[in-house]
Amino acid sequence: MTDNQLTCITNSLPDFRGCTIHDEHYADYGDLEEHARHCDGCIQRPARVGLVCGPCYNRIEDALQAAGPWFQMLEGVDTAIKRDAVRGGEPGGGVPIAPVPLTFEEVESYHRSFTGTAERWVADRHGAIDAVRFARAMSAAARNHPTAETAHRIKRTRCPLCERLTLVWNPPQYFGGHVVVACANQECAFEADQASYETIAAIEKPGKVA
Repeated sequence: MTDNQLTCITNSLPDFRGCTIHDEHYADYGDLEEHARHCDGCIQRPARVGLVCGPCYNRIEDALQAAGPWFQMLEGVDTAIKRDAVRGGEPGGGVPIAPVPLTFEEVESYHRSFTGTAERWVADRHGAIDAVRFARAMSAAARNHPTAETAHRIKRTRCPLCERLTLVWNPPQYFGGHVVVACANQECAFEADQASYETIAAIEKPGKVA
C-alpha cells in the first residue's frame, strides 16, 4: 500500500473496528513478535471500491440484496417470527422478540442515501459511511428479526409413541402450508400437525420431564 493510497472508510469511524489486513503489521515496532501476539493485524485495508475495502463492499452488496425482501415482509410489523409456540413444554408461551420498528428505522435511515448502485453509493464519504453502517445494521436486523422459521428440536415434550425427547418442529414448506411435528427417532413414525401437538404438550406437564 502506497503512502497516498486511500484506506477503508471504517478506519476513520469511531464506532467501527477499522478494517486491517490479517497478520500484517508495521515493521517499526520494537518487538514485532511480542506485538503480533496481541494484534491480529494493524495495516489498514486499502479502499478497493470507492472508499471501502473489498470485504466491506461485498457485505454492502449482500445487505442490499437482503434488504428488499426484509423491508417488504416486516413493514408495519411490530415483531418478527417467534422461534417456538411452546415454552416450558406448554403451548402458548413463545420466546419474546424485541420490537421491529426501531430496527427497521435504523436500517432505513442509512439506506435513504442509497444512490442506485453500491459502487456509486460508496464513491463519496457520506455515502460510504452510510453504506458500511447499513450493512452492519442489516446483518444484525436479519439475525435478530428473522423472516423465516427453521426446524428446531422441542426440548420439553416427549414423543407419545417412543416416549423420547426427540420431537422436531418443522415450519410449513410453502405459503399456506401446515406445521409438522415429527419424531427424529428413526425407529418411530410419529407425526402430528400443530393442533395435535399442542394437545399433547398440554397433557404433559413440565414437571414430568426428567
